[in-house]
Amino acid sequence: NNSLQVYSLGRPKVVNHAIRHIDIVTCLALDNCGRHLVSGSRDTTCMIIEITQQAGVSVNLNPKPLQTLYGHDSEMTAIHISTEQDLFVLALKDGTVILHTVLKGIP
Repeated sequence: NNSLQVYSLGRPKVVNHAIRHIDIVTCLALDNCGRHLVSGSRDTTCMIIEITQQAGVSVNLNPKPLQTLYGHDSEMTAIHISTEQDLFVLALKDGTVILHTVLKGIP
């Protein structure tokens, strides 16, 4: 249904639900700090979503993505993020690999 759903591992229930993409979400990556989630989709967009934390615990997805990146020629198949280096890597179905900055989304 093109949505991101966040489940609590302590209790089997959805704690957050957000529709961001217009097609199937094909890959996700979470940074080491647990503060940024990157989603890639068959719709060829990529979104960086900030995760709200309280007392060091992730509690919510920010309702507005930090970045929404358009213009890729193919759907995303894999993502890796390193906020320490302000980079994330996208692998596309057509074999292309693209580096972007996390904070500005610049390739």
